[in-house]
Amino acid sequence: QLSDLYPVPINYLRNWFRRNCREYWENAKKQNNVDFLHIWLSDGYNNHCECEECVKKTTSDWYVILLNEIDESLSRNGIDTKIVFITYGDTTWAPEEEKIKNQDRFTCLFAPIARDFSKPLRQSTLDAKAGCILSKLQNKTL
Repeated sequence: QLSDLYPVPINYLRNWFRRNCREYWENAKKQNNVDFLHIWLSDGYNNHCECEECVKKTTSDWYVILLNEIDESLSRNGIDTKIVFITYGDTTWAPEEEKIKNQDRFTCLFAPIARDFSKPLRQSTLDAKAGCILSKLQNKTL
């Protein structure tokens, strides 16, 4: 998480990863002791950049773009570490445009924040459908 104080434009985040992952990749090639690398977005609500560029895609679409870029970098460097991405909060909904390119690299951690553990998952999901439509609006979580 880069900042709790202000939204970070997606291109800033992507460039930050490009610069800072080089050191990780070098260490991973030498030590190779990480089987699963978790890449999660911020836990906060209503903290997404609303600049002209960022509003063109959903949070989930930007997340998949970032994950694919990390996968491509790992592949270029000959690193077979799996990437774990999380679906919760603003990434509960599937991306509208983007797709994971290398599905063998990824593992999904499903963490529905509004899960009702007193009901089976399917029933809980059906009960929540009415509220999902409003919650899908970026930066509009109450």
